[in-house]
Amino acid sequence: MAMVFALFFVSALSAATPLERDRPLAADIAAGEVHEYAVAATAGSLLRVVVEQRGIDLVLTAHAPDGAKVGEVDSPNGANGPEPLAFVTSEAGSYRFEVRSLEKDVKPGKYEIRIASALTAAELTAIEEGMRRHAIPLRSDEPAARWRISSRWRASWAMRASSLSAKRLTARASSSG
Repeated sequence: MAMVFALFFVSALSAATPLERDRPLAADIAAGEVHEYAVAATAGSLLRVVVEQRGIDLVLTAHAPDGAKVGEVDSPNGANGPEPLAFVTSEAGSYRFEVRSLEKDVKPGKYEIRIASALTAAELTAIEEGMRRHAIPLRSDEPAARWRISSRWRASWAMRASSLSAKRLTARASSSG
């Protein structure tokens, strides 16, 4: 029984369509269908995947390489608009994304899925260092001017900066130091 489950799990993962940065994929989807996509990532990377709904309300779910659910999103925007899902990867490997309709009895629709942001751990560290260089200390009388940046602010800033290429991030960080 365990062997059958393992074979099913491996074959389900291999059926996933590879998703690449700067290459959005469009598809038609009907009620009851589940479309699977895979993204290779290193540990500590920021991944942000967006599904643009076109006439059907969809749910986007992400799974880690070990199959554990990382996140799920169903924005309150109905059958049109974005379903964004962002997280920092905990381990290296292939992350699987599932797209399915929210309702069981619904007319078919279309969608586009894309990697909106994909930053490596090194790029996130470069962003954090740049933020620290330009940050204002919380208290100026603190010894050694310790900087405190909340993880929520760091992730928010990283997502904004992810539209820049790694080359521009590096150039900007070195020219401002």
